Amino acid sequence: MYYTLYHNKSYIKKEYLLLLPLFILQPFIATLSAIFILGANSHNEREYKLLFFVISLFLSLLAFTQKTDVGDISRVYYNIETASYLGIKEYIAYSFITDKYILFSILNQIIYQLTGNVQYISLFWVFILYYCTFLSILNFYKYRNLKPKNDQILVITIACLFCFIMFTQVTEIMKQAVCTSLALLAYSNYLLGNKKRMILIVILACGVHFSIFLLSPIFLSKSLKQRIIIAMVLFSFV
Repeated sequence: MYYTLYHNKSYIKKEYLLLLPLFILQPFIATLSAIFILGANSHNEREYKLLFFVISLFLSLLAFTQKTDVGDISRVYYNIETASYLGIKEYIAYSFITDKYILFSILNQIIYQLTGNVQYISLFWVFILYYCTFLSILNFYKYRNLKPKNDQILVITIACLFCFIMFTQVTEIMKQAVCTSLALLAYSNYLLGNKKRMILIVILACGVHFSIFLLSPIFLSKSLKQRIIIAMVLFSFV
């Protein structure tokens, strides 16, 4: 039986919900408030998810505000804008030829068609990157049957902010980062016994980048001895 991350009442406190309108008015202040609240009090699962939602949204907003006319990302933006005049069948064929990651390509085009701005693509993927990572952290706490400590969650969150990317001119790096976050989410669901959800996430990750297969050994960690895992980790640096 896993610790549910809930204590006393499972609803979100009203003052926490004020972060959402505050984010619309002052995203930076709302994010700082979310980080402060994260490290100051104990929370239930829904409150953690709301706080992580605000933090992830701010980081994705940073990615949205940055645009470049050089580098790989500008080429991807140009291709998406150019291909927007194709029909559905033609675009699927075009995506299959130009980019083997069909889900990534199709979602990019859908986002562009809905918003009319290619910069929303970076906003979407960076949000997915961070939010999936934060959800994985909560799942790992559940699996270990531990109640998150304020200082631990705060340190882990700050570490995640500096260890992942917010924006890059290389689309391939962005895809790999998103794929890694999805792999963590899939693995955490695997540990919790949510195998159907794990399989679905792995399938989705394959549509973003095939590097999910390089991370597949982590799914064997429960059945392997510790020394073998250490050897595999050391070998990965060779």
